[in-house]
Amino acid sequence: MRIDEESFQVVYDLETKTVSFFGSLRMNELAEFDKIKKFMKEAYELDDLQLMFDFKKLEFMNSAGISTLCKFIFDIKDLTPYKPVIIVGNANILWQRKSFENLKKIWDKLTIRFDDEKPKA
Repeated sequence: MRIDEESFQVVYDLETKTVSFFGSLRMNELAEFDKIKKFMKEAYELDDLQLMFDFKKLEFMNSAGISTLCKFIFDIKDLTPYKPVIIVGNANILWQRKSFENLKKIWDKLTIRFDDEKPKA
């Protein structure tokens, strides 16, 4: 499964059970993000034990995209059976650090991890 657009790509890797985002998501309206939310939901509904969303190579996502991600979390958090969801971000991309930490307020079972963190001095 994949979405290829001029400024971004979203790819599902069946082997790693990972949805990876690349590029820049700058769509103007929430409705434009419907296909991305549908893609995420379809990946979630596959018969896997967990699902990872990898945003490390997504340079930008506007507020409509962040709202879409929040709505997706709201939609899945009460589904049964429970399926772990891991969100991986890039510690060096400020919007990811700020936005992803807030997702834990929506669903405390969500795992947030930041890769590419610089070693602490």
